[in-house]
Amino acid sequence: MILKALRRWWQCLQKRPDIKRVIIVESMTDVPARLASNFYVVRRAGFDRRAVFNCPCNCGRRIDLNLVKSQGPNWSLAIKNGKATLNPSVWLRDEPCQSHFFIRDNKVMWV
Repeated sequence: MILKALRRWWQCLQKRPDIKRVIIVESMTDVPARLASNFYVVRRAGFDRRAVFNCPCNCGRRIDLNLVKSQGPNWSLAIKNGKATLNPSVWLRDEPCQSHFFIRDNKVMWV
């Protein structure tokens, strides 16, 4: 039990704690292959369509979230003073990293 708690604590220490910049683009083709610590928002005609960023645990997975309310599972995004807040949480249940986190003002909050 203690070993499991220590392992989880160590894994959390290795995770990237925040997002460097929020970058708004017009198309998915404008999102680069290498995202680094940036958070990309695809915005067309004044509407946010997609949020694209790397998994903050550094596993290398690219996360692409739907921001359109009428199309399947979706998230809401608020950008204030250049900082992103995403709701609800992101949970990668089916991925090896099984990351579960919120994004609040560009900070990753692990669950």
